Amino acid sequence: MDMQIITFDKRFQNQVLEIFDKKIKDNIIVEKETEEPVLTQNGKTITENEFAGIKNGSEIFIKNDITSLINYVKMK
Repeated sequence: MDMQIITFDKRFQNQVLEIFDKKIKDNIIVEKETEEPVLTQNGKTITENEFAGIKNGSEIFIKNDITSLINYVKMK
């Protein structure tokens, strides 16, 4: 299975989140309709500044810290 990766400039973060029906509220990424916080694979909320990406097809949110990025690579 080929992994598709989309990279984007930080300026387009809101547009990327919008595609996945998410938004930023009080610096936390939340579901657009319910405003429930989205969670990382470890069950943690994710702030606007921590956002690194979304795993394809699963909506697993990835933080931009080294531990989250290593765990993401291990998932492949």
